[in-house]
Amino acid sequence: MSTSFPTAIDSFLNPIGSDALANATPGLQHHVQHDNINDAVSAVQAKIGIDGSAIATALDYLIKNPLSIDPGHMHTSYLKLDQTTPQVITNGIPVYEDGHVAFSLNHQLVDKEYVDSAVTSLGARYYMYDTADAPYKLCSLSPSADPEQTYTKEDLIDDDYLMGWISPIDGTPTKLIAGVYSWRIIAEKTAGTRTLRLYWTLVERKADTSEVVIATSISSNLITAKAQFAPYLVLSADYTPTVGSRIVGKIHADVGTSGNAPTCVLYYEGISDSHWQIPTNTEILTTIFVPYVGAGVITGTNFVSSVTPGIKPYACTSTTMNNNLNADLLDGSHAAAFAVAAHHHYELWESDDGAVAIQVDGGGSVGVKRTPITGYVLAVQGGIQAVDDAGTLFTITSYHASASSIIAIRRARGTEAVPTGVLAGDQFFAFGGKGWYADGADWPSSYSPLIVFRAEENFTASAQGTWMYFATTALGATSPTERIRITANGLIGLGKTPTTYKLEVNGEIQGTGYRSSDGTAGLGATKVFNDGAVVNTVTIKNGLITAWAQV
Repeated sequence: MSTSFPTAIDSFLNPIGSDALANATPGLQHHVQHDNINDAVSAVQAKIGIDGSAIATALDYLIKNPLSIDPGHMHTSYLKLDQTTPQVITNGIPVYEDGHVAFSLNHQLVDKEYVDSAVTSLGARYYMYDTADAPYKLCSLSPSADPEQTYTKEDLIDDDYLMGWISPIDGTPTKLIAGVYSWRIIAEKTAGTRTLRLYWTLVERKADTSEVVIATSISSNLITAKAQFAPYLVLSADYTPTVGSRIVGKIHADVGTSGNAPTCVLYYEGISDSHWQIPTNTEILTTIFVPYVGAGVITGTNFVSSVTPGIKPYACTSTTMNNNLNADLLDGSHAAAFAVAAHHHYELWESDDGAVAIQVDGGGSVGVKRTPITGYVLAVQGGIQAVDDAGTLFTITSYHASASSIIAIRRARGTEAVPTGVLAGDQFFAFGGKGWYADGADWPSSYSPLIVFRAEENFTASAQGTWMYFATTALGATSPTERIRITANGLIGLGKTPTTYKLEVNGEIQGTGYRSSDGTAGLGATKVFNDGAVVNTVTIKNGLITAWAQV
């Protein structure tokens, strides 16, 4: 008979021990039994396929030729890519090939090996261990689960070497990719009055123990209390170490010139998570295959697609890869997007409300929560807060023959699109301070001390009068009180609003001397001042006004 496998499971009659070899029952004859089993074995072999089978329906053929698998049989564990066969592999990663565009399936499958290799290619962190690897300590590509360790060096001078961490023998990169290298250093200054910063050098240590400094980082912020610092260095071009070399990160001190030599403590392992990190391996990233959802073809360096944005998990909606790339990433409730246009405009979108979070225009201007403003490096919509356990320093430096730095704070009524004029009494800005109070564990509601700048008239093109005042909070009080006011006309009031004279004081005053309008001065004398129609006689003794009378 002819077997029905693989379209159906074969069902054969089975003889019993008492059946004669020449059984007359159809299907139980001895020779028919042999024919049936031979046909079944042939059918199974044809379905499974011998090694290197050329039968298109054989499982062996389908596994070795994944491009032939139809959508109904996409359960293969093999990597399924829009590529030529055989696949070209570089560093364990299938490389991109744009020569094969006939593959039309919308689903792209990758196996665990591919994902692991791709993730590893994103860069490596070298965690600082306490294991000795003379003359350094050893790094590991995995964080340590051991308790936090410390290394201390006393009496530091400028450019002193503290300690170095060397890459593991089996974890040294064969090429250092151009980019930014950062080191997460946890450090503390425990003694000394000289200023202390840290910097680090990236070093190649060759098999013969000779060393080459590859690059040097910037110095960290000032080190005082235990805190995290992240000095970075820039490798301007790819660097290929000699075969057998290892990479070392060496930490150095940047010490000031005045005071006592400092002591520095480095923290690593455990909760400190200290490490230095190499950047993304762009050489590999530019060659790996990027899966997509939807129809499209790749021609040369251009990817053409008509997919509607918002299809999970990844959708390309560009006309060419060179000129425009937009991608929507959705997780069902939040969205994030990234756009590149002509390689000179970048946007990061807010995940909650879809608003633009950060934009960079072609001139390098950055906008946070708004579009960039031409002529300004940074434009921000909303408040800014800087926090630093060691104290926040705000510095503006200008290098110019005649121009100087200016802090300009502008005020208008209305909106950015339709601004309107400032009115009398409107506050331009204020400088104020707040101090945390321990008994209430909070910041006070009022600012003290306080400097306030206001408009003294409605602003026009020809009238822009302003006034300002200084305020402090008295001992035992919680709200500031105005102490000094300077009006638009230059009148100064101490404890009051001046209305007539250059200086008006509410309360007693004391001085060590005076000088009259004729240039004479004295500590004990009587002077007559002619104030228009009124003549005033002022008596001064020991620098104090003891009498004031009108003549």
